Amino acid sequence: MVMITHEALMALDPADLAGWEVVIDEVPDGCVASGSVSAQASWIGLDQRYSLEPVGIGGWHQVRPRGGVEPLQRSAIAQDAASDLAALHKCVLTPGRAVYVNLAAWQDAQVLGRKIAWWSVWTPLSLAGTAGVTVIGAGFFRSTAYLVATALHPDAIRFDRIEPAHPILRKPQTIRIHYFTRHRGSTTWWATEEGSRCLVQVSRYLEGNRFAGFFSCNADILPYFRHRFEAEFCTPKQAGTNTLIKHTSCAYIYSNKAQEADKAILEMFDLDASQILQAREYEDIIQFVMRGAPRNPNYEGPYDVYLCSQDQAEMLARYLKEHGIAMEVELVPVLEAGIMEVQRPASDRPQDGVVDPLGRQERIDQRRRADALRQKRRRAVKVAQKKADGTHRRAGRPRKAG
Repeated sequence: MVMITHEALMALDPADLAGWEVVIDEVPDGCVASGSVSAQASWIGLDQRYSLEPVGIGGWHQVRPRGGVEPLQRSAIAQDAASDLAALHKCVLTPGRAVYVNLAAWQDAQVLGRKIAWWSVWTPLSLAGTAGVTVIGAGFFRSTAYLVATALHPDAIRFDRIEPAHPILRKPQTIRIHYFTRHRGSTTWWATEEGSRCLVQVSRYLEGNRFAGFFSCNADILPYFRHRFEAEFCTPKQAGTNTLIKHTSCAYIYSNKAQEADKAILEMFDLDASQILQAREYEDIIQFVMRGAPRNPNYEGPYDVYLCSQDQAEMLARYLKEHGIAMEVELVPVLEAGIMEVQRPASDRPQDGVVDPLGRQERIDQRRRADALRQKRRRAVKVAQKKADGTHRRAGRPRKAG
């Protein structure tokens, strides 16, 4: 038996795990990676180390390490001044993982202000040579790892859902979910004058209420909550831990929605922002909240949860009821904070009464062209992934031996 981290698992050559039974605890965060980087100065180093090969997916090219060039050590990657390139380097140097950039030649990165978009996915198909793969995680079928794997390899991977043999018997629990706003928060909104005022009001309320459970938030907004109340701070990602089980309350002012860097993944695999919201923000909320007292099935007291927005509270209430975690769930709007009815600026959604410039048939044709393009992209990605795995075979009859 060997116990390793998710990152170490993905860094292994799949051939090293041939014949092993692989058990993955919780959904690996690194299955889907994407971003955008600036390389106006560092493109020369990238060009020396990696070649770019067209794969027939629009303007996307696969990044491949050049032969005869000493690969970067992970310690060197971690200490590199160009930290925004670290994730890209790691993915390129991971055996069995393909990486794509929207660039035909590295020198094109010199264009002032240009960002290089990139993306990469890792799926359980990389472990096809193992004796079996089991993922232990209640949220797996809502994760981007599952969504991308089924989109990329719908016929090559079979996912079997295994329910617990013996359901957990719980003592009666009452969970109160408090929320501060009706609008959805985001790091971009919180950086505005009105958004930051909302954070101040949340912090003041928790301070005045002498909140003393465990809490977390996005790194950018942590200064609003430091030293305001006697509570245990922890990082936002808390899947699997039992160290917080003594707490009977928690606060999680958090956002993890689709970003600009996700655009390529959304288009490539026909995902939408609501699926990313569920897979990231909502799943992180569930995992975080369940680190406290409700993790103990014998706990019978109340449990107080403080979330930012009404949609988060309603989602959590549905989850707790559907899974029989709480006998009673109460939604509590925190009117005392004074920000319940704050309105965020209007989005870029079409306004009522605006005439659609496309006719019905043109919209149908446009949708068909988009579907055809997605299918072409997926076929190209499959070929590139097989090449990365070393399992690709050219079309046609196999050549005869000898």
